[in-house]
Amino acid sequence: LPKNDEKLIVSLNQSMYNTASVTKIRAPAGSTARLPCHAYNIITADIDINGSVITDVQWYRLISNGLQRINFPLESELNLWRYINRNDNLYITNAQPEKDNGTYYCIAENLINGKLSSVVNLEVYFCNKLSRFDENACGYGYCELEINSIDNQPLLKCICDYGYSGAFCENKDQENRIFESLFPFILVMLITVVLFASLNERDEDASLL
Repeated sequence: LPKNDEKLIVSLNQSMYNTASVTKIRAPAGSTARLPCHAYNIITADIDINGSVITDVQWYRLISNGLQRINFPLESELNLWRYINRNDNLYITNAQPEKDNGTYYCIAENLINGKLSSVVNLEVYFCNKLSRFDENACGYGYCELEINSIDNQPLLKCICDYGYSGAFCENKDQENRIFESLFPFILVMLITVVLFASLNERDEDASLL
């Protein structure tokens, strides 16, 4: 970060006005992690976006002695910063487990609905297994990294095995579930057909003798 970045530490109790939601985000190491601000969506849901009401959004990271405010760069300085604010979402470029794993707070405030906070727990992990004992990023499949159009950073894309779907290949498709439930019956039927054919062939051979 630039040397003139001033970090603001606030008390955790001061920021916990109303917590709207707690979200867990997983992102591969080296990618751009996107942290959504649900508090902003909730606090502005009943406000005319064309009106004059301004909603202030601040992002903080939980540290040992409170919350550390995250400052954002000007458009001309994006390449110098790891934290980017786009549409009130927090983007962390080149996310790394040792640097970025943790709890983040989005605090939104306006004159109509007051102040609301939402929490995001970020877990950064390596895309592919390091060994057979490590958890795979994609439950039933494998992952690839694609280039993100925002800042040319890689983003995770899971390529799911047949019969599975979801962002992390965690969902078993309905067709696959039906096949698994019918598989024992199909197996018994195949064995029965094979045995019947074998016995029938023996009977035909015996009749020829």
